[in-house]
Amino acid sequence: MKRLFIGILSLLGGFSAHAQQSFLENQKLFPRVGEAFREKEESIKKEFAKKGLAWPAKQLYIRSFKLDSELEIWARNSPADTFTLVKTYRVCSLSGKMGPKRKEGDRQVPEGFYYINDFNPNSSFHLSLGINYPNYSDRMLSDQKKPGAISISTVPASLSAVSRLPTSTSPKCM
Repeated sequence: MKRLFIGILSLLGGFSAHAQQSFLENQKLFPRVGEAFREKEESIKKEFAKKGLAWPAKQLYIRSFKLDSELEIWARNSPADTFTLVKTYRVCSLSGKMGPKRKEGDRQVPEGFYYINDFNPNSSFHLSLGINYPNYSDRMLSDQKKPGAISISTVPASLSAVSRLPTSTSPKCM
């Protein structure tokens, strides 16, 4: 059975279209984000259109499995729709071992449900994004003094890490 290690439900559907557009336009002001959009947005639109989805999607769900070294991108246009699998990628490298992250520095990957809470267009990584780790469950089960923070540098995000979302002509490994 597959071991779910991280599920990220992007709560973009909770924002108004105006707020989404303002966030998107603000992100495009950063040179690296603007360049990523100019280079990749049309091909990403085509990928989503093949699945009958609008771009940018109103909600994304990013699911990954440690044991199988896979990352899946799911999307939907409205909360009333069901999520559609957009693409599956092979994860080339993982840190740690099977099991959840419990303390800072343990090199483990968090296991649970998280949402994207930060876009970092100035990252030394490739347009990294943050997740809400530690969440409530992590705080209850982890080292209370140093639970740590997590930044993901290789997970595609709908708004700022557009250039990291591989298209049909780019490598299939994250």
